[in-house]
Amino acid sequence: MLLGGFVYESYNSYKTQIHKAETETENLSRVLQEHIDSSFHSTDLVLLELQHIIQRARSEGVKFPNEFFNRLFLERRLRLPQVRSFKAIDKNGNYIVDDGGLQNYKTVKDREYFQFLKNNPAVEMHISKPVISKTNHIWVVVVARKMLDKNGKFDGLVIGSIPLSYFKGQFEKLDLGKDGLIGLYDINLLTHVRIPWYVEQVGRTIPQSERYKNFVKSSDSLITTEAQSPVDGVKRILTIRKLSLYPYVVSVGISADQVLKEWKKRTVIYLVFMMMVVIGFAAFLIMYLWSQSELEAQRQQAIQASKLSSLGEMASGVAHEINNPLTIISALATRTKKNLRDPNVPQEKNEENLDRIIATVDRIAKIIRGLRAFSRDSNGDAFARKRVSEIVGMALELCQEKFRDNGIEIKLELGPEVEIECREVQIVQVLVNLLNNSLDAIQQFPVKWVKISVSETEEKVVIHVTDSGLGIKKEVADQMMLPFYTTKDIGKGTGLGLSISKGIIEAHEGKFYYRREDSHTSFVIELKKSLNKI
Repeated sequence: MLLGGFVYESYNSYKTQIHKAETETENLSRVLQEHIDSSFHSTDLVLLELQHIIQRARSEGVKFPNEFFNRLFLERRLRLPQVRSFKAIDKNGNYIVDDGGLQNYKTVKDREYFQFLKNNPAVEMHISKPVISKTNHIWVVVVARKMLDKNGKFDGLVIGSIPLSYFKGQFEKLDLGKDGLIGLYDINLLTHVRIPWYVEQVGRTIPQSERYKNFVKSSDSLITTEAQSPVDGVKRILTIRKLSLYPYVVSVGISADQVLKEWKKRTVIYLVFMMMVVIGFAAFLIMYLWSQSELEAQRQQAIQASKLSSLGEMASGVAHEINNPLTIISALATRTKKNLRDPNVPQEKNEENLDRIIATVDRIAKIIRGLRAFSRDSNGDAFARKRVSEIVGMALELCQEKFRDNGIEIKLELGPEVEIECREVQIVQVLVNLLNNSLDAIQQFPVKWVKISVSETEEKVVIHVTDSGLGIKKEVADQMMLPFYTTKDIGKGTGLGLSISKGIIEAHEGKFYYRREDSHTSFVIELKKSLNKI
């Protein structure tokens, strides 16, 4: 029995460590995907603007080179930290606009991106393979858009150069431990950036496995696997994720030796413990107590892992939630700058614009404060009295943009203001778990809504989270509170959300359950207004 128990615990511990590493690489790859997509997309949006400006100027007979347009390109470049330069090129491959002032007159007609867009009428935008810049002799990728003349024929390009060192610098800020890996490749695994950095690998293709070839052809957005690198021979837990908007993949890997280092140590200790059992029961008791403390540590790690998984699922919505106010700030700042040059515009108009900018900045700060509070480890927080409406509001701040993008209506019935004694961040985590589950369950429904209602009795507060789903099958409902049980697709859930939510509410001396008798899918949180023990 002791040997069987050891094997069972060791295997479960091994799976837990692997699952934790997989979740970490999946979440980090999601964040990097959003960042890289955003870097390319924001560059392309500026190119669209510059393309329109230069085409119109040339159709009106403006002569180039032109210092005004050089300054215009420089102004646009200073807005984007990832861009090294913006330039315009005529149909012969010669620079006509340069944010550096036409300091380099070398032709680019031999470049792959120039020939590709010139010879492909149907393609308007293209991202090049890694190339060494003719201007500053560093590795870059070039985002290019073609220009057309009045007759719709090829008339040159507008281009933006993104140094590979930009992505390299962003990746190096992340610590994945010894032998960790972060890489950016095109869909054929042509290397752009790889951390650890091997400059000789830039522009080279990594050998492709059959699984990767099948992944590229499939509709899957990511694969997570254990693989040995053909570059440095390190075996890693690896997630490869496709970018949403462009034909690239980002890979994130953690050394398998690092992931299992503590597990191997623990396994050795258990083996020694089994030998010591022969000596006496006292040694067994000591090791048992130590094992219990390890299990508690793993439970806390699982709570934090589930929280980070929720953050990964919300990353896209939060990015939109922050990007929209930034667009407002940019527009208001541009308008105010223009107003300052016009003496006929009253000062009150500029002050009104500045007040709106300050209010929008405060909105972004509120979102970021919510994210920082949610992402930290709250197990050591003291219990405090908090208003339920504020807790619900914090949860919605983190989720509402994603609900809006999916056309899901959020209904609130908060009732009179009421307070509970709780760890605020943990109750927010429970609500976020339920909201994310509802979003996944109903986003394909014709009628989509989620309702949060709050009621109270003399001693407790009851929170209902109900969505327009038609309930949960009995066989699923019987098991859904168990750890790691999930009905979601691979990469879309950890299977920990409901079990951790139940544990959090029970630690608050409350109840967490699914109401089977409701016609819609409904979960109930019952919490005491005041706790017996803190």
